Amino acid sequence: MCLSFTSFCIKGLAKDNSGQPVNIEIPRELPEMPDHSAPFTIARCYSAPSPKDSETSANETAAPLILQIGKSLSNEGELTESSGNSIVYEVEAVSQNGIQLPPIVAKLAKETTGRTLSREAGFYDTLRDLQGVVIPRCYGYFRTFVSLQETYIIPWDTNPDAKTVFPRVGFSVYNLPHPAASLNILLLERLGRPLNQITRLGKYRDSLYLQLEAMVTAVSRFGIVHMDIAGRNVLEASTTPLDPATIDTSHGPYNWRIIDWGCATTEQDFQGNILSRMKYDTEHMLTYELYSAWCRREVEGSEVENDDDSNMG
Repeated sequence: MCLSFTSFCIKGLAKDNSGQPVNIEIPRELPEMPDHSAPFTIARCYSAPSPKDSETSANETAAPLILQIGKSLSNEGELTESSGNSIVYEVEAVSQNGIQLPPIVAKLAKETTGRTLSREAGFYDTLRDLQGVVIPRCYGYFRTFVSLQETYIIPWDTNPDAKTVFPRVGFSVYNLPHPAASLNILLLERLGRPLNQITRLGKYRDSLYLQLEAMVTAVSRFGIVHMDIAGRNVLEASTTPLDPATIDTSHGPYNWRIIDWGCATTEQDFQGNILSRMKYDTEHMLTYELYSAWCRREVEGSEVENDDDSNMG
């Protein structure tokens, strides 16, 4: 699915110096693409419409889409800085302007890690044929510049425990906020639970390995290696929990999606066989996550009798 809006307004992310909420309009940008030797075409969903286009599609509009930031999915619901290079938020459409939006999340780069998010967007574009099959659907990379002397970005507060006092006045001349900080956001499909949060994981064991092996094989054909295959980065394809009885253990359709391509690299930059590396990482991850799921059930006092998790084979 390719949503062809060229910008959106984000609510709930920023305040002005008086402490009043402000909306920020963010235009779509082209991401930084992986360095491939073979040429390829930027996906249309990342492209702004040409000035020569005289017709406007049903989903394109002059008025920006307005999205409201919800709870953080990275830091137990708090709208504060978390570990890593980015923070993922639930978002809700306040004004859709005729655009039919699926459930989405916003991935916000931290103040100094915008290039990492831009590069991740480039991998999503390179793997666009696998979107909605192996990886999440990506609905665009957006970037703008904000003056931190005039605007306070809530998640970028490096000391959230020290409550910011408004109005903000009298910045130190030796530590002025950035006058043109890069605000980077990636809009992605909303998925279900990560593997490392599923307690009864043993019920999925047979299908998990078959599907993930096929999924990383598909990725390898594009000359890409993920480099961070972990339980937190393999999510259920749907927000509705999977029913083990309905899972097809053949190679499709896949019930999982691989996320977080910020650490990915290309075959040219990787020393070794990329498919062997990803298969090894997958096997190691599954062994660890199956054992961890069994331990979580033991701690919670769950019944393990007649359950696949109790057979670690």
